[in-house]
Amino acid sequence: MTGGPVLVVGASGLMGSHLLEAFGKAGPVVGTAHDQTGAGLEWLDLRDAAASHALVGRTSPAAVICAAAIPSVERCELEAEATRAVNVVGTLALADAAREAGATFVFLSSEYVFDGTEGPYDEDAAVNPINEYGRQKVAVEQALRERHGDNFIVARVSCVYGQEARRKNFVYQVWSALSEGREVKAPSDQIGTPTAAANAAQVIAELLHAGERGIFHVVGADRVLRSDFGVVVAEELGLDPGLVRPTPTDEFGLAAPRPRGAGLLNDRASAAASTPLVGIRNGVRQMLAQGPIEARAGLRRG
Repeated sequence: MTGGPVLVVGASGLMGSHLLEAFGKAGPVVGTAHDQTGAGLEWLDLRDAAASHALVGRTSPAAVICAAAIPSVERCELEAEATRAVNVVGTLALADAAREAGATFVFLSSEYVFDGTEGPYDEDAAVNPINEYGRQKVAVEQALRERHGDNFIVARVSCVYGQEARRKNFVYQVWSALSEGREVKAPSDQIGTPTAAANAAQVIAELLHAGERGIFHVVGADRVLRSDFGVVVAEELGLDPGLVRPTPTDEFGLAAPRPRGAGLLNDRASAAASTPLVGIRNGVRQMLAQGPIEARAGLRRG
């Protein structure tokens, strides 16, 4: 890949911050944020199509990475129109700007494009989302295929965790509860493929720089129940795994239905990238090696 910098939109979030770091190792990057600015990030509201076009025009990127989104599955279900303004309309306006500039567009999608009845899924499996969040991801994927030829990457991820400024992902939730001796509930009937953000970001960068295009499942090596994910995380944090309480999804009172037997196969991405996609234990250990979750945690390092 040659040309201008890589533009990472949504660079303050979990995946976005790691993508900014991964691409920054290989060349110049420009990052944007909306809710959390600072640290050299430019402010951008994806709902402002003119601003997206102006930014792409000014930076002349070789690639545009869209890690920005409203990621709350519940909010998408309850506020479909408002979230679509960002997750679909705004994202596609950014994609159009990338196409007009001749830049490769990279979109982060989700295992929620599938209904979870026949997992694990490869990239060629038929999509069938059962919640609004999944429908929004499918809408963008379909539009990219129709409007962008072959100059795009769709990177589907699942159960993403890692170092994060907002400390919101599942590993932080487990640490927060168990370190205080409290139980943490985890779905006992949802299967996913937990994905280490830093690891996935490195693989996505390799795919782009190698000239790969199309749909890839950039996920971890383990397909597990989310409650089992919690147990492994607890063990790696040196906390009591008995405090992870397996709980049926129906007991959470969620507005959005969740796929039960999902999980993604990562063979295509694994074959195309030199960095291996890691399982949960190695992913958590790599996360801890980047810095402690909490200074007083006294966590195990692997």
